[in-house]
Order: sequence, then C-alpha cells, then structure tokens
Amino acid sequence: MRLRFEYREFTAVIELMPKLLEMLGLKTVPHYTTLQKFFKRLGSHFLDKILDFIVGLFDIKEPWVAIDGTGHSSDQASLYYARKIKKQHKKWRKSYTKNQIAIDTRTQVILAQKVARRPRHDSKDAIPTIRKTKKYKPSGFSLDKAFDKEEIHRVINEELEATSMIPPKKRIKKANTD
Repeated sequence: MRLRFEYREFTAVIELMPKLLEMLGLKTVPHYTTLQKFFKRLGSHFLDKILDFIVGLFDIKEPWVAIDGTGHSSDQASLYYARKIKKQHKKWRKSYTKNQIAIDTRTQVILAQKVARRPRHDSKDAIPTIRKTKKYKPSGFSLDKAFDKEEIHRVINEELEATSMIPPKKRIKKANTD
C-alpha cells in the first residue's frame, strides 16, 4: 500500500500509532518541519548505506531490474503562491529533487538510487544507477523509452552482460533535400 502523505499528514497519522513510536524510541512525534528539514539535509551516501543493509536481508540473485525516476518539490508552498511568485520572478523555482531508483522486479526491493537537486532528464543518471546494481549480477533491465540511448544499451549489454529491454524512441527522419 502506498500512502501519499505530506509531512504534516504523516506526523498526524504517526500520532495514532503509539506502538510505532515505542519501536522508534520516541516519546512524542516530531514536528513536521523537523522531518522536512532532516530529509532536505540527508545525504544520498547515507541512503546508499541504508539500502545496502536492507538489500542484504533479501536473497537477491540475478535480478531483473526496473529503473525509473520522478521529481519532488521539497517545500510547502501552495500552488497559488508558486504561480503568483513565478509571474513576478521569471527564474524563480521551488526547491526540487529528482530521484531515480532501480528495483528487483521479483522482490520489489530497491537495489540502487540516485538523487539530484534539480530537474534533469532520466537518462543523465541512468548509467551511475545501472552500475550500482552490478554487484547483484542482474540478468536484465526494463526501462522506459526516455532511456533509449546507445551508451545505456552498451553499459547494460557489454559491461554488465545483461539484457536491455528499452522501447525505442520515435525518431523523425529528416527529408533528404539533395
């Protein structure tokens, strides 16, 4: 089950779970801004260490890996406020992070992740994310057509000796005007 809570909603739900608070060793639920600031400062190397520990709890052998990315706004500005400010300041942008994850499709375990602090195309972080999965000896990769680049296919097929399943982008051929 996936819950799409903002920090404020998340802390309200946690208050209703005294057993979880006890397991975490907390006497009270932290203020939602504390969580927001913590995750804003959290380095991706820390997340990598946590992932390595969690993946070690599973029996991962020759996984089929799926990779995709998504973006997140990391502040609480309302859509109205954001639009109003954007009209006044053409280059204004709310703070933003771009996350890319690689999962084992059988166990749904996250094998690798990459975080960027600004909007980027998915293919820019694909190769580092793919290489992070090398230690699990993946048998293949499924990616969407945003990842259809020769270099990505080469890393998967030659370096990792795995299968790449990436639908081709629609390429428009230019008319020959000779």
